[in-house]
Amino acid sequence: EMPESYLITEIYPNPFNPQATFSFGVRQQQQVVIEVFDMLGRRVQELYRGTPEGGVTQTVFLDASRLTSGTYVVRVLGEHFVDSQPFTVVK
Repeated sequence: EMPESYLITEIYPNPFNPQATFSFGVRQQQQVVIEVFDMLGRRVQELYRGTPEGGVTQTVFLDASRLTSGTYVVRVLGEHFVDSQPFTVVK
């Protein structure tokens, strides 16, 4: 059982090129959207949109093959939480 209402692991590896992963899960089933933003706040990718089952951890793959070198932010938005994590792409 998840100790909090949600779980998000660190992006690994970080920095990376061209792929990395992280995992997320929610205690109770809810709508979740995971997006990538550049440092100007522009959305550059949508990684996930759905309603994951509660108590189940899912792995998300980050593919930076179409991104330029730089720092980005992954935002995980649920119905009852929002969390973000920076990552760096090095080409």
